[in-house]
Amino acid sequence: MRVERSLDSLEVTERAEILTQFFGLLVEAHRRGIVNGDVDLKHIFWHRDKRQLVVIDWGNARLGVDPNKKTEFSYDLARAGEIIFSLITRQGQPPARGSIALPDDSALIAELTPLPIEFRNLCKSAIRTPTVGAQAPHTAAELYEASKRWLAIVGPLKSHKLSQSKPGKPRRWPRVVGALLGIVLVIFLAMKISPMFPDFSFFATVSVTNIATSTEIPSSIPSAPPVLNETLVQMLTPTEISLNPTEAPISTPIIIPSPRIYTDADLNQILVFDNKVTFPSSPNCWRNASIPPKTELKEREGFFRKDDYDWWAFSIGEERAVDTTVQASLHECLDTQLIKAMALNALVTHLEPQRGDVRGREVGFFLEDQTGFRREYTLWIDKDSKMHLRVRENNIITEDDIVSVVSLANLQRDGNILNDFYKFPIQIFLEIDNQGLDILYLREAPNNAVQALDIKPDQMIPIDYAIRKRLDNIQKIGLIGYGSKTQVLIWPLAFYGNIPEQ
Repeated sequence: MRVERSLDSLEVTERAEILTQFFGLLVEAHRRGIVNGDVDLKHIFWHRDKRQLVVIDWGNARLGVDPNKKTEFSYDLARAGEIIFSLITRQGQPPARGSIALPDDSALIAELTPLPIEFRNLCKSAIRTPTVGAQAPHTAAELYEASKRWLAIVGPLKSHKLSQSKPGKPRRWPRVVGALLGIVLVIFLAMKISPMFPDFSFFATVSVTNIATSTEIPSSIPSAPPVLNETLVQMLTPTEISLNPTEAPISTPIIIPSPRIYTDADLNQILVFDNKVTFPSSPNCWRNASIPPKTELKEREGFFRKDDYDWWAFSIGEERAVDTTVQASLHECLDTQLIKAMALNALVTHLEPQRGDVRGREVGFFLEDQTGFRREYTLWIDKDSKMHLRVRENNIITEDDIVSVVSLANLQRDGNILNDFYKFPIQIFLEIDNQGLDILYLREAPNNAVQALDIKPDQMIPIDYAIRKRLDNIQKIGLIGYGSKTQVLIWPLAFYGNIPEQ
């Protein structure tokens, strides 16, 4: 079962087991130098009949990280705080933004208290956006040990409550009737609670019960007795957790500021790359580069003006590996301190999708502040023909979700089985520091060139999960792509400044 969609049906002991196995998994991953980078409740599944945790989507994990560098694993642990919050509070999912510090015991599931102090410390310090040098208050190993101690208390207590028979005269049912009743209930419940999740071949299934002895799940996890009797009937009956919705804390809704008003005043347009722009100096002001700089850029890689001078383009050659980055920095073309927004009207003519375990190519743009903190927004296509928006901050993926802004008719697949690709029109608008927030807007483009002020955020879709706290003192801004054989036609790419507030 997908845990995110089954919070109301999880038993108390299951919640404790899931958290314990999850931290056991992180212990083993971090010991091996693996940073998941995308810890999320929607990636967690529970095999109820096997009492086994299943964690999917390791496609963006970082390998070979020094296990002694605690800061590299801090974001995994910070996001784990959201999973703790979801499983032990009566509210369920944590608030979309802001602190995820745990409430007092009255707002928690009573049977799960008292909580390990390590859980409270982790949630109190958890950050939604990673910062350079940040460290979690506890390691995965410390959280795992705390979870095991907690499970040893919560698990047996809960099982004891379920297995107690009412006092009185013992029942005189024949053993055969009792056994048959138990078998019927087992079959019925197995049909009702069998795990249901997509059968994607790239799912990474991890059984924490099979990892090294040093991270072994304690043998005290309750299991069903071998005899099918009335006690087993009671244990197999799902136990309801009494939740009173009126007692759950009410979270404050997030209010997204309205888009600014953009006018035709010349001062609003700092720089526009369209069919009119000219550069008096040579070479051009933008800087194309590969990251890491293992290979030199070939002709027509990066950002350039096409030969017909009607469109601009951003391209990556087909020889590059999927983890190679090509970027075009445009900060030398304009005063980055004036930027209040950027707009892009583009026709992506070649973007290769995910194939098996090889992730799809990505294209988008990046920002970098004076401290070197870097934020990237990129689009990619999964193997089910769904478009995703991915947000990276300091090379850590902080969000990745499907964005259905382009119609299926315009998300066109071309090529052959071995070398297929997608093409689609897209408009992107980023407001910088709109009441302290950077807000991203998307929509399907009209499939042709437009004027800069025709790209209007009030006609586009704000992507809520991509909203971030503003970046101060932007020093670099530009286009970026991951992988090979990518091409984007652009008209225009525009930068705005001196924009009046609404």
